[in-house]
Amino acid sequence: MKLKFSTFKGSEEFVYDFKSQKLNELNHSKDIISFNDASINICSNKVGEILTLNISGKVNLTLKSAYTFKPFEDEISIEEELIYTNNPDYETEEVFYTKEDIDLDEIIYSLTVVSLPTNPHKKGESTDTIEGIKILKEEDLEKESSPFDILSDIDFDS
Repeated sequence: MKLKFSTFKGSEEFVYDFKSQKLNELNHSKDIISFNDASINICSNKVGEILTLNISGKVNLTLKSAYTFKPFEDEISIEEELIYTNNPDYETEEVFYTKEDIDLDEIIYSLTVVSLPTNPHKKGESTDTIEGIKILKEEDLEKESSPFDILSDIDFDS
C-alpha cells in the first residue's frame, strides 16, 4: 500500500489495507514464518511540509519458537509515531525525508520485526521443555564433570 505525501491534507484517519502476500514477500526474518492478519489504524496529520503518521494496531503472525523451532501463532502490538517531510532541509534522525512515496507495507513489516521479542516462544514454553537438550546455569556448569577430567592426573612433561 503506497501513500503519496502530496495527497494528505490536514488530519485524516484510515485503516491499513492488509495483504498477506505483500508482507510475506518482504519477510526475511528468521523468526517469522508468515503474516496471517493485521488490524492497524493510521491517524495522519499534515502541517505544511511535515506529515505525522500515528500507527497502532495488532499483527497476527506464525512464528518459529526459539526454544523448540516449532511454529506457533502470536499477536504483536504496534504503537508508533513516524514523521515525514518532503523538504530535505527538515530531515533529521526523527524526521524522514521522502520525495513523494511512502510504502506502508515496508513500514508495517519493519515495525513488526522490531517489535518481536528477542526469543519468541509459545506461552508456557521454557528451556526446561526442550527435549534432548540440557541447559545449565554457570553455577551448575562448575559442578558438572568433563570427559577430560581423567587427563588431569597425567604428567605430559615427562
